[in-house]
Order: sequence, then C-alpha cells, then structure tokens
Amino acid sequence: MSRKPKVVVSDHALVRYLERVELIDLDATRADILEALRDRIAPCSLQNVVVDGFRYCIRNGVVTTIEPQGYHPAPMARHFR
Repeated sequence: MSRKPKVVVSDHALVRYLERVELIDLDATRADILEALRDRIAPCSLQNVVVDGFRYCIRNGVVTTIEPQGYHPAPMARHFR
C-alpha cells in the first residue's frame, strides 16, 4: 500500500491563496491596519498598541503580528511533546 506524502501549506502560499483565489485586496487591508495605528504609534523600536480589542505588536517599525487583547500563546515547548 502506498502512503500519501505529507503536505503542508506555507504562510506564503496561504497569503497568495487569500489574494488570488479569495480575491482579498491585501494592499487595502494593509492600509486599513496602518490607518488604525496612525495616531497611536510612538517613536520607539518595540511596542504593543491596542486598538478595538486587538494588540498590534510592532518591532523596529514593522507590525509583526496582531492578536486578540489578552491572548497568551502556549510556550513553544508544549508544541513538541
């Protein structure tokens, strides 16, 4: 019996799917994010900004992730047990 190879979807492929198949305008979404942060960004390299219940994590001028306020991801070690 042949086994099916394990396949995963990369973040890049996921973004392209949203953009090209679901037709989500990523540039407009990026502009919406920046507009929400426009008056809340401080001139520092590391900060978290909360807008409408979501925490925008900004590192060196780049929004690196957006999480629900109060979200605490599990420590990485838990994922490898």
